[in-house]
Amino acid sequence: MSDIITPLENSKQRLKFQKDMFNKPNTVDLWYDKDNKENSKPWIDGPGRDLFTNHITQAGGPTRDDIRYNWNSLGLRGPEPDYNAKTKIIFGGGSLCLGTGINVEETFSNIVANEMGASYINFSPADCLTDLINILIKYKEFNPDYVILNDTRFIQSYGWGLREMYKIRKLEEEPGYKKYFTQSDIECFHLFDYFLKGVFPNAKLILAYCERRAWKSIVPELDNIKKIPFVAKETVVDLARDGFHPGVLSHKIMADKIIKGIKNV
Repeated sequence: MSDIITPLENSKQRLKFQKDMFNKPNTVDLWYDKDNKENSKPWIDGPGRDLFTNHITQAGGPTRDDIRYNWNSLGLRGPEPDYNAKTKIIFGGGSLCLGTGINVEETFSNIVANEMGASYINFSPADCLTDLINILIKYKEFNPDYVILNDTRFIQSYGWGLREMYKIRKLEEEPGYKKYFTQSDIECFHLFDYFLKGVFPNAKLILAYCERRAWKSIVPELDNIKKIPFVAKETVVDLARDGFHPGVLSHKIMADKIIKGIKNV
């Protein structure tokens, strides 16, 4: 039997493994995604388990048992959004933007919102930047003053399938592989730049992203979105409970960078 996965089968896998950022409303989870019981076990002298955190050494110690994932009435992490608030923010991104492995009060999104006296909605974690498109359109009536995006696993949804197709056919080393994927991602950013400006014409647009994987060198200069890159060794100084994600102190550093960047917009 052939081991080749057809594009249709890969598409089904994409849907199967795609994270649904909306959870059961008004509930609480003690664990979420990579922040599970196995990953939360302390380990000594082990590096962070992600490319963005593997320069940090885990010293071991007791596991935090105070972390809760409280889902609001929308099934999202964060307080109830106030559509009448004086200042409003939409956040969107992956597991880092969600604050995996730490409490919501410790996340950069919550810190930024509190610092600015803002109500916010956090659309996280998305697998792809383009997963946010329909959601942002649906909630455009929130009319945010700021839209702050964080990085996701992939940049565009079809990149997931294309990557797998290239791997199946062992074309990763072909010169066109990197060239065309890179150019496609750059063009996607330009499209997203003007998409956001069209949906939120009065909002200030921020892309606060980790310089890792596909996001390290392909984010172009944009006309409407201000870029705030996070360099790993300057930003990540501790680990979250799961050992994959940045910890509490790192989120504070990221929040400070975002607030400083906003003031310069």
